[in-house]
Amino acid sequence: MSEIYRLRKTDAGETTITANIKKSTKTTSNSSLDNNILRKSDYPVMKTLPGGTFKMGPDRWDDPVYEVTISSFKIAATEVTQTQFQKIMGYNPSEFKGDDLRPVENVSWFEANEYNLRLSMKTATLNTKQKEKLNECLKKIESLQSSIPYNKRTETNKYQEELLKLAAYREVLTDYCSYVFTKEGIGLYRLPTEAEWEYAAKGGKQYQYGTVDGTLSNENTVLGTKMTEPVASKKPNPFGLYDVAGNVSEFCADRFGMDFYQNNSAKDPVNLNKGDRVVMRGGSWTTPYAEPQRTGRRGVGIELDDHSNACGFRPAIGLK
Repeated sequence: MSEIYRLRKTDAGETTITANIKKSTKTTSNSSLDNNILRKSDYPVMKTLPGGTFKMGPDRWDDPVYEVTISSFKIAATEVTQTQFQKIMGYNPSEFKGDDLRPVENVSWFEANEYNLRLSMKTATLNTKQKEKLNECLKKIESLQSSIPYNKRTETNKYQEELLKLAAYREVLTDYCSYVFTKEGIGLYRLPTEAEWEYAAKGGKQYQYGTVDGTLSNENTVLGTKMTEPVASKKPNPFGLYDVAGNVSEFCADRFGMDFYQNNSAKDPVNLNKGDRVVMRGGSWTTPYAEPQRTGRRGVGIELDDHSNACGFRPAIGLK
């Protein structure tokens, strides 16, 4: 028996993977079928993860570990590719161009949120209140974008610099990031919370590394290379998620707070408090050693408007 995977659109508008079981005399790799489907999708392919309780933290030395309960949610099987970002945003800020299946990088936390807002507007099934909210956000964003001089709008790097200088742009996307965690914002694309990201990375098995078997090797992660590689080039983790341990580090919705989980770790925690730094999780192609790849490693976050060729993201969707 082999699983023949197909793409389909759900009622909510997102692309998901379904499987039809058919008898076959050929031996075919399920992961290679996944890879072909994932790479052909214009939009992120979403995986539904079951809710559960897990130990959040590296579980080593004297680092704190917290028991956290996560509700069921959806998360993209891969990091957003350059093709997917270009289709929604109209530009590609990545340094490592030449293969559109590489993850988009050189994006800020704000641009990641704008992508999710626009993706929701384009593909999600919205109720009246959501339409009004998203239209209001987009109207503000497009007004701000049109205020940037034309000669700077045509050059990606200058466009990004000018856009991120605008306080109103940062405010509207900070507001969107908060809105998607309200009851009214359920079903919209957003960044995963830090707790959701770690839960997804550990694959339901408390793995130290977000790989197929919890170990690191050149066969199962992209690290210590000269640049990014096409998404889904390596084997997925037990939840079917690719490149969790490497390729690019990934933005989370949370602002960084060193002591946040001491008092906020019970169920579905998210730190939406004001702060200058946001959470970035997972290792990247730049890292030649294992420590930053650990699923429980927090680091110290990244500046809100910062961007680099080692930073990307994958969307999530809250279900309740």
